[in-house]
Amino acid sequence: MTEIIRIHSTKPDLAIIQRAAGALAHEQLVVFPTETVYGLAGDLYSEKAAQVVYKIKGRDPGKPLPVQVSSLEELKALALNLADEAMALVERFMPGPITLVLNRSPHVPDWINPDGSTVGIRWPDHPVALSLLQKFGRPIFAPSANRSGQPPPVTAQEAMSSLGDEPEIGLALDSGPTAGGLASTVVDLTCRPVRILRQGPITREQIERFMPVASA
Repeated sequence: MTEIIRIHSTKPDLAIIQRAAGALAHEQLVVFPTETVYGLAGDLYSEKAAQVVYKIKGRDPGKPLPVQVSSLEELKALALNLADEAMALVERFMPGPITLVLNRSPHVPDWINPDGSTVGIRWPDHPVALSLLQKFGRPIFAPSANRSGQPPPVTAQEAMSSLGDEPEIGLALDSGPTAGGLASTVVDLTCRPVRILRQGPITREQIERFMPVASA
C-alpha cells in the first residue's frame, strides 16, 4: 500500500523530500502537491516510469506528458530556440500556474511526446514541488495525479482514491488541500498567433497583454 506522508506546505522536511527524490531515482512515481492540483511525478529520463504513468492513468498513448522544471536553465535546456515572446511569459508568470508548449530540444526524450516535436513545460510555484525538483536534480514529467477523465485532485487523498493502490507509486506527499483547483493554463507558443489549449488560472486577457492569442 502506498504510504501517504504529511509534509509542511511551506517548510517541507528535507528528509521526506530526500525519500521522495530517492523513489524517483529508482524509477518509482511520487504523488506531490503543486499550487494548482496534485501531480504524479516520474523521472523525465525513465522510459519505464513514463510507461507506468500511461498505464496507471489510462492515458492515451499519443498524449504528451507535461514536464516540470525548477529553474530557467532547465527550461532553456529542454526548449529549442526560446523566442523573446516566450521569455516574456516566463518572466511574468513563472514560477506559476502556466504550461508553455515549445519546440523540444534533443534533451527531451521521445517518450514524452511520441507523436510530435513539442514539449509542455511548467515551473511550479509550490515549496514542496520546488524542493522535490531541486533535490532530485533534474526535470520530471508530471501529469495530474488522477485517472484520465476524472477531476484533477486537490488533496493527496483524492489522488490516491483516483489512482488506486499501485505498487509503482513509491509514496504520496500530503501537504493538505492545494490553493488552486484549476489545472495550469496551457499556451501553445509554436504557432502564430499563439493558442490557449487549456484555460486555467492565467487568463486569456493576461496573456494578450504580451502577444496576440488565436480565437477560441
